[in-house]
Amino acid sequence: MRAILLSSLAALSIIAASAPSFAGEVETGGVLLAPSGPVNVTNGGGNVNIAKGKFSVAGQSVTTLGGTVLGRGRTITNGGNNRNIAAGAFSQAFQDTTTVGGSVIGRGTALTNGGNNTNVARGFMSTAQQSVTTLGGTAFGHGLSVANGGLNTNVAAGKFSEADQQILTIGGTATNHGASLVSGGANKNLALGKGSFASQEVVTAGQ
Repeated sequence: MRAILLSSLAALSIIAASAPSFAGEVETGGVLLAPSGPVNVTNGGGNVNIAKGKFSVAGQSVTTLGGTVLGRGRTITNGGNNRNIAAGAFSQAFQDTTTVGGSVIGRGTALTNGGNNTNVARGFMSTAQQSVTTLGGTAFGHGLSVANGGLNTNVAAGKFSEADQQILTIGGTATNHGASLVSGGANKNLALGKGSFASQEVVTAGQ
């Protein structure tokens, strides 16, 4: 699982040119210039993907890239709050969410929300795998960078089911006496049923 997390880090450098592995939503923020206190909001999350029935497979990939604010203001990147569900015997649910915060140049706040995702596989020998990567934004000039990548839930419910979850949250950058806040915990990973298996790896780091 650590190799998967490291590969997610390497992918961030080329994420703008990369396509999702599964059908999903790609939202890219732009540049906003308004010194009076603008708010640049990029919404790429809140997606729902459902597959029902035996041998069903639900795969969802969501990539959200935050925008840039020039002047005092806020850049808000919302890439989390996604739902991926596969319901039925031998079902499989795969979800990959990547959220990269934007930049604010001037006294302002870069807020990045990539967590609160749910991935569920219900049924005999079901499999649920979830990967959530959140990279905080950058605040130049006495700013504040906040990265929220936790509060994720991964569930495999049924005999011999398997649940695997990897959460990677990396704080953003704040220059000139600014502050960087990082939250990547409070995640849930559940495998319910006889012979079920659950594994979870959570990495939270500042820059």
